[in-house]
Amino acid sequence: MFQQKLRLRTKDVRFLTRKGNRWYGKYFSFHSFPQYPNIPHNQISCHISIKYDKRAVHRNNLKKIILNYIQEYVLTTKKRNNTYYKIFIGLNKQNIENFKEYLKSLDETQQRMTVREMLDQHLREREKKLLLYRSRNYNDKKHNPKKHDHKKYNHKRK
Repeated sequence: MFQQKLRLRTKDVRFLTRKGNRWYGKYFSFHSFPQYPNIPHNQISCHISIKYDKRAVHRNNLKKIILNYIQEYVLTTKKRNNTYYKIFIGLNKQNIENFKEYLKSLDETQQRMTVREMLDQHLREREKKLLLYRSRNYNDKKHNPKKHDHKKYNHKRK
């Protein structure tokens, strides 16, 4: 379990689900938002729907796996970017049954490893998309077609 300062409050989760940046993987959904400047740490929360399993023990085990991996992953990426985030993780509603059936056939250690691999894959895909988006926007700003290039019009002045 996280320290209380590292967990999201209910109002933060509501805010993230409404206005946060969201992306969906095959099995997981992520909502994130940059942290406020006066809070120098990440805040993470996770919700596993009752559709996954009615027993709280199974939902909590999956939640522990997810939160442990995310805490490790976010702490390492934070050092690269020097930014902190609010992150809310849930299961993708459309694939809960497929996810449940897939994990049911595995034992506990295999479940941990596969969930970690899935999360790793989702987060790496997201990083690639962000890098492509940032580079595309940077190039668009750099070569804005609306602005006139004054070098072209220098011959008229002479």
